[in-house]
Amino acid sequence: MEIEKTGRVCAQCRKEIDPVKDGFVMCRDNFMQAKYFQEMDGSDNVFCSQDCACQYLSIERVYQTEEGGLM
Repeated sequence: MEIEKTGRVCAQCRKEIDPVKDGFVMCRDNFMQAKYFQEMDGSDNVFCSQDCACQYLSIERVYQTEEGGLM
């Protein structure tokens, strides 16, 4: 996937990102890129932070109860 070298926008919070100065977070897993992200230009796989990436992908910390359930 070719990433453009100009400004990018976070797919979660829409903050403008300077990819040279600030860098950005993206999912590098091939399966996720092929099956989850849809935009050919990769714009839905660009995030300003790990927090935004986790929010976008619905990733959160969970704890297991003593009974074995999750909370």
